[in-house]
Amino acid sequence: MRVLTITNMYPRAGREGWGSFVQSQVDSLTRKGVEHDLMVIDGYRSKLAYLLAFFRLWWRCATRRYDVIHAHYGLCGLVARAQIGTPVVVSFCGDDLYGHSDAAGRPTPTSLFWVRLHKIMARTVDAVIVKSAAMGRLLPGIDVEVIPNGVDLDMFVPMPMAECRRKLGLADDRAYILFPYAPDRVRKNFAAVEQAVAKLNAEGGRRHEILLVSGRPNSDMPLFMSAADVLVLASYWEGSPNVVKEAMGCNLPIVSVDVGDVREIMGATDGCQICERTAEDIANKIRSVLSRGRRTDGRRAILHLGIERVADRVLAVYAGVRGRRRRRWIRSSAAS
Repeated sequence: MRVLTITNMYPRAGREGWGSFVQSQVDSLTRKGVEHDLMVIDGYRSKLAYLLAFFRLWWRCATRRYDVIHAHYGLCGLVARAQIGTPVVVSFCGDDLYGHSDAAGRPTPTSLFWVRLHKIMARTVDAVIVKSAAMGRLLPGIDVEVIPNGVDLDMFVPMPMAECRRKLGLADDRAYILFPYAPDRVRKNFAAVEQAVAKLNAEGGRRHEILLVSGRPNSDMPLFMSAADVLVLASYWEGSPNVVKEAMGCNLPIVSVDVGDVREIMGATDGCQICERTAEDIANKIRSVLSRGRRTDGRRAILHLGIERVADRVLAVYAGVRGRRRRRWIRSSAAS
């Protein structure tokens, strides 16, 4: 099977962590025998990249045959839908259905315009993948496949905290709160985490420090997760946050707001707690989790999200759209 993957998120120099989940899925499907061509749209450089992508797509489809085109993110789905000869699978990732956040956590009017276009486009493609059931509810009347991004459980493994802190030059006497995003990403709500940590430090005792990590290769993240005491997620919205699953793979305690499929992923894992989106409750939940003084058993709860198992589910979607397209072709040929 030959697949053209279209994405506006993919690791590259200077943006090593950007779209690592897309790369992981492509790699896992390649190991299962899928031949991939990759078309990356650098939309962060210029929106003109999406216009040029239409011509790039038409040239590729004119010079090479594909069994499936898989678009990651709604804007890429709009590009993929510009041709009708090859079945299209679209994976929605989060912002493409929720919108982009303003400073108060509300979706901006411009982003809602694109959300509307994405929802219309979703009714025209051959298959839709969403990362969580909550995202699926944003597409009423459309059959969706709920397939979270998989976790490389060979990469995200628990490692000795002391050794990881020594490698990173971190102190042994501090509690490190992992925030694995750039603080200026409005949707991630860094301000609430910062205020919560300030409250904890105002109480005295052990020093708490935010461990900011962004732009690092995905292969570096297990080191940071094993060095940290707790991961905190305070986002206004998420699809299916990869960082939560990866932290579970490293048995890192988690404090998170109830977004996407976080509650489902964490389940009843001891040492993982859902919090309100307030500095006070975030601080309370961090304090509670740290008082346990030990790691979680979260890895066991996400074995079903291993990247190879998820790849099998994506392969089943590919097979389904190819089968439906072939049956339509046979019926059309018979009728003529």
